[in-house]
Amino acid sequence: MSKLTVLLGSGFSEGLGLPGTRDFTELVRGPVDESAIALGFRHNVYGSLDRVSAPQAMWRMASGYYEIVNFENILHLAETIMAYRNIRGWLSAADRAKPAYGAFMNIMAQWKEVIDGFSFQMDRFIEDSLNEIARLLIDRANELSADRRAKTALLFQRLARAFKLTIATLNYDDVVERSIDNWNDGFEAVDGMQVFSPLSLVEESNVPQLLHLHGSVRFYTKQDGAGLSIARGESTAEADAPQGRRVFFKDTQAGDPIVLGPMISGLRKSDKVSITPYGYYNWALRDALIRHPKLLVIGYGGFDSYISDMIQGVYDVHGDNTRAAFVGLRDKTKPITDFGLLLPIYLMGSRMALSDRRAELDGLVGLRSWSGNNTCKYFVDGFPLSETEIDEMLVFLQS
Repeated sequence: MSKLTVLLGSGFSEGLGLPGTRDFTELVRGPVDESAIALGFRHNVYGSLDRVSAPQAMWRMASGYYEIVNFENILHLAETIMAYRNIRGWLSAADRAKPAYGAFMNIMAQWKEVIDGFSFQMDRFIEDSLNEIARLLIDRANELSADRRAKTALLFQRLARAFKLTIATLNYDDVVERSIDNWNDGFEAVDGMQVFSPLSLVEESNVPQLLHLHGSVRFYTKQDGAGLSIARGESTAEADAPQGRRVFFKDTQAGDPIVLGPMISGLRKSDKVSITPYGYYNWALRDALIRHPKLLVIGYGGFDSYISDMIQGVYDVHGDNTRAAFVGLRDKTKPITDFGLLLPIYLMGSRMALSDRRAELDGLVGLRSWSGNNTCKYFVDGFPLSETEIDEMLVFLQS
């Protein structure tokens, strides 16, 4: 039986009706909390002073800098503020601690008080944000309709009958676990607890290999003799326990602090995935792509650059033996750059060129193969897939 690598992006979950980037951004931005504002810090806005809470401050900073603001940007800014804690101040830092690029920036002095004051609250802000995202995902997953659950289960059942699967998901939700009977994610029972074992992950098995590349609502933080590490619960209830989703810290090679935990986010994921189990998961994904030419991508927008590099490298290894199926956007009214819903032009480099408008659909462009041969097929009707679409996809992947 040949092997198939499946990559699930946010469009997979959003296609089922689960919350996505916009919902997470609203959560992280937070409602106006008058008590939090009263305890907040003064921010000079066009000559007048008002008080802002941590979520408001992050939102103002992000929306004043990025054209499109999402929760990843906001959490990245929060981590960046934490970095200033290491240099004991902000504008007043010693020259040796000032990054050179700051000389080219219009640094707004009125943010100094906010940044200095909030720097010690950012870990709590990030932890609370990820906990809110987890709770929303769990609640909505519990509310999934029977029809959508059945269609999801059908897809994985059909794939598992045809291939040995490596399923890599960029999503935090546990939809895959709810849809298949058995899987191998590298965790095994030790003293009543699911503990990660690299050897367990690489064991040859017909059971689907499941890789939560950026964490899961079933993961939680445990304390052991070596410090904090990631464990996996049999359900989300274990991770929901008090302090279950604690975050912890690590410095990058450049000395910047990053926030780690059962769910990782922000714009420094390539640094964060070095810890267990994420380092092994990303190794397993790359290994699968190198060894096997068959790839199915559902709802990935291409915005995690290190993942996109892996996808772009598939043809380098397998050439015309590549069979890559991409499931894209169902809602044709949304723009091509919508997060997590459509493979964007980022992946259409020297090998993935624009088609001859083969798919004349509003806001969409079709894809032709990397090599000009039949190595890539694009399914524009999105997820969930009908049985007919699954049949067509299987025929292509098995060709």
